[in-house]
Amino acid sequence: MKNTDNRAIRESLIGRIKNIALVSCLLLIAILAVVIFMLSCSNSSKNSNLAPGESDADEARFSNGTIISGLDVSGLTTAEASRALSDINERIKSEYVAHLNYEEHSFLLDKGKINVETDMDDVLNEALYNGRREYRIEALPVDDALLDAALDDIACEIDAPAEPSLLVGIDSIGSVETAQINERFALTMSKDGVSVDKDATKALILSGANEIDIAVRVLPTDEKTEGLPERLAVFYTSFNSASLSAKGRVNNIKKAAKLIDGSVVEAGEEFSCNATLGERLEEHGWSKGTAFASGGRETKQQFGGGICQVSTTLYNCALLSGLETVERHGHSRRVAYIDGGRDASLVWGASDLIIKNNTLSPIHIFMWTDDDEKRLFCEIYGEKNDDYDGIEIVSELIERIEPTEPEFEVNENLKSGECVLVRSAITGSRYRTYRIYKKLGKEIKNELIDETTYVMLPAIYAVPPAKESP
Repeated sequence: MKNTDNRAIRESLIGRIKNIALVSCLLLIAILAVVIFMLSCSNSSKNSNLAPGESDADEARFSNGTIISGLDVSGLTTAEASRALSDINERIKSEYVAHLNYEEHSFLLDKGKINVETDMDDVLNEALYNGRREYRIEALPVDDALLDAALDDIACEIDAPAEPSLLVGIDSIGSVETAQINERFALTMSKDGVSVDKDATKALILSGANEIDIAVRVLPTDEKTEGLPERLAVFYTSFNSASLSAKGRVNNIKKAAKLIDGSVVEAGEEFSCNATLGERLEEHGWSKGTAFASGGRETKQQFGGGICQVSTTLYNCALLSGLETVERHGHSRRVAYIDGGRDASLVWGASDLIIKNNTLSPIHIFMWTDDDEKRLFCEIYGEKNDDYDGIEIVSELIERIEPTEPEFEVNENLKSGECVLVRSAITGSRYRTYRIYKKLGKEIKNELIDETTYVMLPAIYAVPPAKESP
């Protein structure tokens, strides 16, 4: 009976303890709920007092002794420091200047030409984190279309294409720097081009640097530099004798030489004397000079008379230069200024001298007169042929053509028994002309150039009319 009562007492105690624990838990939960509610109300009240855009983190304050761009921001929040630095920040933007240089070129970038910001926000965060010391706000250019436009303007002044070496006449080089030079020509120095590397230069600008060496790309000259044209041959003829130095004839020689002087014949192209000189007319500035007419039977004063000496001089110089002759005609009679078989006549619309540049480079023709010596010169420049080092022209007389019996013509003014020589007999001839190529003094090639025939002309006598039979 006693045991039963004890058990009942224990069970009753246990029940009470459980009830007390349950009430205690409920009370603790209630207390926690009240605390949480109060904290929530406190944060809500705090946030309601912050300026727009500010956060609770702004409540952190700068350490004592923190100076930014000369302003002491000790104890200020980030927002307060930002407002205090506003004028300084704008001044830094306005004072931004960058000098860009390349050789003799110099450029200035400022806020009037590009957009500029600063790194103030980054400096504030750094100062807040690192604490007491001095910090400096820097201006930073903005990467936008305005900066690209400024770089384009700079490139327009600096960019330059590569300049290959140029062949110029010796009289026109002036102060130009030359790589090679001879008596007629000069080769100018080639020059690499440059192009502004806009990306690399922009990166330097955006880094905030104030002294900038503009980045460029070199554009090398990729053209093969040719050598100077060399003198292939020089040849002259004389107009010193009385029959060759008449004023009109000499004027024609000088005019023709001037028209030909400086001619350039490209590789594979042809040069025509008639095309270069044009029709010999008085209105074109030609004078009268002695010329063969009627197949050589007579001489006449014609406009342009004497220019065959120019074509002959050019022809011989071309032969000595190794050039090809496309068309050439000898005169009807021998001429006094050149050996037989080596003349070249010109007749507008009938006879021409045409030479061809059979080399791989341009040829340059120069012609001039020496008034003191009364000589006509021709020089030809081009690329030398290594197969030979000299050319000789040989003209060989292969036939003499004797005059036939004299011819007679009636002259009404002559008296019976009179006989007057009108033209002496002229012996004709035939020549073969050869071009001989040499190497180290030895003949390596003998080339037949042409065969020329000069007409025979019988003597002509004037006689009176025959008497009539009674």
